[in-house]
Amino acid sequence: MEIFKKIGQSVYGLDLYKSLKTGETKEAVKYYFKFILILAVIVGLLMGFYLIVNIRLNLTSENIAKAVAVYPADLKIKLENGQFSTNSVGVARIPMPKDIEFIKNSETYSKFDNFAVIDPTIKAFPPSILTDNKTFLFITKDSIITEKDGALEVVSVADRKDTKYEFNHDEAVRLAPIGVSIINFASYFAPILVFIAFFIIYALGFIPLYLLALLVWLVLIIKRNNGGYMHAFRVTLHAITLVYLINIVLGFFISSPSWPWTAVVTLLVVFLNLRESHSEI
Repeated sequence: MEIFKKIGQSVYGLDLYKSLKTGETKEAVKYYFKFILILAVIVGLLMGFYLIVNIRLNLTSENIAKAVAVYPADLKIKLENGQFSTNSVGVARIPMPKDIEFIKNSETYSKFDNFAVIDPTIKAFPPSILTDNKTFLFITKDSIITEKDGALEVVSVADRKDTKYEFNHDEAVRLAPIGVSIINFASYFAPILVFIAFFIIYALGFIPLYLLALLVWLVLIIKRNNGGYMHAFRVTLHAITLVYLINIVLGFFISSPSWPWTAVVTLLVVFLNLRESHSEI
């Protein structure tokens, strides 16, 4: 297909980059969105399949039984009038089921001794409450505390005056298979959700390219191939190709590369594809 040929030429194609000086901007824009659409389909399929397999391997009946088994047989947690209470004397703890393989190997979960600590007597709490109690979740009188992006996330239940619910071991046994069935069913939508998320992220990434084009424009001026800002913008829409391809490969192993990385690789592509000419582009 023509689009795959153009993807290759956008990484290295002297003739393509020569043509961009007099080409139409809308064609470069079309190329960009076709390219990220193809990437979104590929990532959606790969990541979606990975998530489905991972969920199937980890949400086994054996692992669910292990998870339910750590819940104290006599512990009852009640939510009523916007407040939590337990039948426990003092602090109640639900251990982290560390004999489950993926939890044992997880950097996120293996560092905790407890899945949840419940202490309805606490009204104020320090920022280190999760670390101090070595727990993934902390429940106070009217809040559920967990961590998100390195900071505490506090969900208040104080306004849920009409909610009345009691959770116990029997409820855990009853709800566990239902939850597994829902997650397994939802996992089949993973490829679609990953595709949509990825496409939106890279579609929004189109906006910063207007700024990156200013640096590319400077390169074109230095190379004495200045066709104006829109020429630089068209070049940028193609030169970013290699960055996105590398990001996809690295993204499966590390977090997304930084903005300086994006700029350096894009400018390197521009230099390589303009290296043999000065004024003829």
